[in-house]
Amino acid sequence: MLAAKTYDQARAEYSNGTALKPTEQYPKDKIAEIDKVLSALADQKAKDEQYKSAIETADKFFGDKSYDQAKSTYQSAIAINLQKNIQNKRSPK
Repeated sequence: MLAAKTYDQARAEYSNGTALKPTEQYPKDKIAEIDKVLSALADQKAKDEQYKSAIETADKFFGDKSYDQAKSTYQSAIAINLQKNIQNKRSPK
């Protein structure tokens, strides 16, 4: 399940394992690993939403011929996308 990227289901199964064997460290380690992956995915989704919003705002400024604001907002979108790409390269797969 973890390899298949069904994280919620895998987390539930490891939680069951922890309930059955509370002293066993392996399921706890896997739950922590899953939580880290889910957090990274949530961060990536938030960055995607920020990028999309910035592009939409910049497009509106451009359409309104507010070129300085459009340029600034496009640059903000580029910065967001760059941060996302850097995080993706650093994130464990």
